[in-house]
Amino acid sequence: MENFRKLAYESLKVEPVQFSENSENDYVLATYYKNESNVIGDGTLKYVIINIAEEKVIKKGSLPQGNIKWISDYEVEIFSPPGIPKDQTETADDYKTIYNVKNGTTTNKKGAAN
Repeated sequence: MENFRKLAYESLKVEPVQFSENSENDYVLATYYKNESNVIGDGTLKYVIINIAEEKVIKKGSLPQGNIKWISDYEVEIFSPPGIPKDQTETADDYKTIYNVKNGTTTNKKGAAN
């Protein structure tokens, strides 16, 4: 078994985990989705991002009703919606952040740095 897989299982403490490497194959996004209520879209997504060469977890979290995906070689988009939106002018982009796996920076989808 590849070492990053073992590291992902140990970090998330669950199986099965889905793996998605970036286009350069030097980082991997490991995810696990659990829905205890059986209501579609009501589950929690656990994730971990691993630097494959260093065998190191660089980011870990969970997203109730959210998702995470690669959007470029070194960036993931994290969607973390609230239970109840603050007002009707908000869009899905208000709850999306972009995380750069190389430098560890996070920016708001709308462009404001966090």
